[in-house]
Amino acid sequence: RFSWEKEHSETTPLTIGPAINVLAAFNGGGGQSRSEEDADTYGFGNLFYYTGGILTLRAGSEGTYRRERDVNEDNFLGLFTFSDLESYRNRIPSQYEVNRGDSVLDVNHFQIAAFVQNDLRLTSRLTLMLGFRYQGQTNVDGNHTLDPRLNIAYALGGSTVIRAGIGTI
Repeated sequence: RFSWEKEHSETTPLTIGPAINVLAAFNGGGGQSRSEEDADTYGFGNLFYYTGGILTLRAGSEGTYRRERDVNEDNFLGLFTFSDLESYRNRIPSQYEVNRGDSVLDVNHFQIAAFVQNDLRLTSRLTLMLGFRYQGQTNVDGNHTLDPRLNIAYALGGSTVIRAGIGTI
């Protein structure tokens, strides 16, 4: 299995320029909400299944890689706030706000998981299951785990089966 997903969105104001807010009068000026988002997600996986007389083997893997780029330039040109119309006419703002810094965020993330599980039929009623799962990912502390599994199933008869298992998360 392989998949690829592409995402894109953007917001571009009709006019660009500093914003103006005159209290109790009007809001005006240029648009301040420019943003752009691009992302690519690649996924892959496989499953192997073998059934024999007393042994069943399952193995598989899956993974995801995501590349994301976000640009956010909200209020990068500034907002002038005036307390009244007289202050606006005299060009004396009571407050000026502006965002600064790097407006671009680039993030890459990779995660992978694989498992192997054996079902061993010991008798016609008793089955022992042994296996393990591996998980790993970037951008997270403790990013690699190996988790063992042990299960047992006993068929009482008909469609009633008692199951018990233990493993780590």
